[in-house]
Amino acid sequence: MKMKADKTRRATNEKSSTKRKDTNNNCAADIKAIIEISPNSNTSNEMQTQANRLIKRIRTMVWIIIIGLSLSGITAFPLETEIAWLLHNSTSYPDILRDWLTTIYSAIKTTNTNFPYLSYGTDWLAFAHLMLAVLFVGPLQDPLKNRWVIEFGMIACVAIVPLALIAGPIRHIPLFWRLIDCSFGVLAIIPLGICYFGCRRLESLKPYIYSTDVVDETLTGNATK
Repeated sequence: MKMKADKTRRATNEKSSTKRKDTNNNCAADIKAIIEISPNSNTSNEMQTQANRLIKRIRTMVWIIIIGLSLSGITAFPLETEIAWLLHNSTSYPDILRDWLTTIYSAIKTTNTNFPYLSYGTDWLAFAHLMLAVLFVGPLQDPLKNRWVIEFGMIACVAIVPLALIAGPIRHIPLFWRLIDCSFGVLAIIPLGICYFGCRRLESLKPYIYSTDVVDETLTGNATK
């Protein structure tokens, strides 16, 4: 009986020793993986600094888009008042622009006087711009997770050009005004492009961004145990 108990105890000790070795091997493999992700602290710090700069630049560009969309939406509500103000200060405008604004003001004033419900359409246009501005809050908070919003904005900028050039003549919009409409897409795609390529670069820096957090969490966990 004593010999049997000794054998049982010896087998239990061997099993525990094997389990500890496996655990130690797993910990060593995890630490080795972390070291491979973050070769040295200097490189990691440099990459994290670069990532922080990229995030700051991306958020600045997104703010430009949000402000632009918000202003476009807000100014689409009081069209009659705004055009009246532009005409009142149109002495320095080219004749072609002054004539066009006069035509537009006459049409809007007549519409608002006789058919005010038609301006409800431009109210929805303004509302759409404001909602698009809200949409860009996503990449403002997390550019990588919401990069699709930036891609959507770039597609919209490109789509402005064919819309203005096709629908403009049908609606009797002068060529110079169609080009002004196209310029909004051309200008807006610049900050969006900076955001897009910034996100791609940021994607490549993800291992360096999160490596320090992983190491700290691992060390804290081991110390606790």
